[in-house]
Amino acid sequence: MLMSSSGTLVRTRAGEISVLGRNTQGVRLIRLDDGERLIGVEPVEPESEEDAPDDAGAESAGDDALPADAPPAD
Repeated sequence: MLMSSSGTLVRTRAGEISVLGRNTQGVRLIRLDDGERLIGVEPVEPESEEDAPDDAGAESAGDDALPADAPPAD
């Protein structure tokens, strides 16, 4: 992830950055305006399946969670 001084964030997978031959001038990952600076470059670790929220977007409640239509426990 690249961060600019104006708050722009660019997240790019390393595998998506093209590998070019020797006669090229490199790859541009972020365009900066006049007076803008690159203030950070940080790796972002991929989420594991255990940490990722479920398909509904809610956090996993765990194995002991009851479905909404379950009768109350005695």
